[in-house]
Amino acid sequence: HISRGEPDDGTLETRFAVIQALASKFPVDATRREAFEGEMMLAFEQLEVPDMGPLTKALVGANQVDVARRFAKIQEAILPVRQGIMTALVLAWQGDSAPAIDLLDQIAQNSAHHPSRRVGAMSALIELNEVQKATAIGMTLLDEAGKSKNLALAAEVVEELSDLLDESLDEEESAHVRLKIASTVEALRPHDA
Repeated sequence: HISRGEPDDGTLETRFAVIQALASKFPVDATRREAFEGEMMLAFEQLEVPDMGPLTKALVGANQVDVARRFAKIQEAILPVRQGIMTALVLAWQGDSAPAIDLLDQIAQNSAHHPSRRVGAMSALIELNEVQKATAIGMTLLDEAGKSKNLALAAEVVEELSDLLDESLDEEESAHVRLKIASTVEALRPHDA
């Protein structure tokens, strides 16, 4: 297994070709693509498919950066909600953090992107220890979730921010985030007319 520094067993190119051929058959229509992506995520969860990020990181660590880049592109083709995120992480893992952080910040800040893609970029920033950037983005996303009554987005953001509350943020920052979460929950709560 090349992620552990072992040589290619001669099947790497074949495996890439098979996946790329399958990816070329995925729906391109946005509505169908989003439904397909949702089904893929559900299938991954049901089949307990492991997160592909650690394997990609292991490839970079084994000095297989070109393979890691190709693998990242395949992940982004299978799950376009990850587009740019895996590529940025590969950049960061190979030591080129500044452009990776800029790319992730651009994805997270762009309200034209799907909310899950923005949360994914925020999560990647957390992984890269860009806590302040990730927290600011999380706060913005919570505002958007509250205004648009998007409970799913709020839940995704809270899940990502929850790890930061006790581990990475100081007491004052943590209290501020908890207050924002509480106000978002209140905004999403059904109120009697």
